[in-house]
Amino acid sequence: MGFLLYGFLVFLYLVIRYLRRIHQIIPFVNSYLNDILCLPIILGLVLFIIRKWVIRNPDYYFSIYHILFTAVVFSLYFEWYLPQRDFRFTSDFFDVLAYFSGGILFFLYFQNAERKSPLVIRPVDSGNEPPLQ
Repeated sequence: MGFLLYGFLVFLYLVIRYLRRIHQIIPFVNSYLNDILCLPIILGLVLFIIRKWVIRNPDYYFSIYHILFTAVVFSLYFEWYLPQRDFRFTSDFFDVLAYFSGGILFFLYFQNAERKSPLVIRPVDSGNEPPLQ
């Protein structure tokens, strides 16, 4: 994910949080946009840390299974566990859809935008066939 795009997502998230704090509520934005932005922001940060300091491979990418697992964990924690433990949290199925939408958005666009052809599966070249044109 490009630095400017990531910075814009974080800025947008912080603006929404600030507007919520001063009680300037925009219905869809306040309810769901932060949940959509959540996974791209968190996964982008984690991917940066893994690439830079853990694996030290700039070509490392999360699989769709890693991203879906993260969406499941966030959904269970924020939409099932917390509402049972704290009255300030409410369970909302549309929040679950927002987490998964953010995860799919991260997979399809943000993470794969760095690859040349993200959704094309290329056959292995055995050296016997002429190149595709």
